[in-house]
Amino acid sequence: MVAACPISKELSLYAPRIETMQVKSNKIATIIGPGGKQIRAIIEEAGVEIDINDDGLISISSPNVSGIEKAKAIINA
Repeated sequence: MVAACPISKELSLYAPRIETMQVKSNKIATIIGPGGKQIRAIIEEAGVEIDINDDGLISISSPNVSGIEKAKAIINA
């Protein structure tokens, strides 16, 4: 079966990606900003979708890697 359907080790450049990262719970309010202003700016600038869990788990999804890396850099700054 493996010969018929070889396993790819790398994702296509065009495959959508989802990455998660963990932040401290007290940093969530800073990332979201007043009225969601900060998180909307990150979403617009990086071209990603962001979901934040109450425990500090952030899911970032994007059709490309560069958007995810840009959003992660903004969040970690």
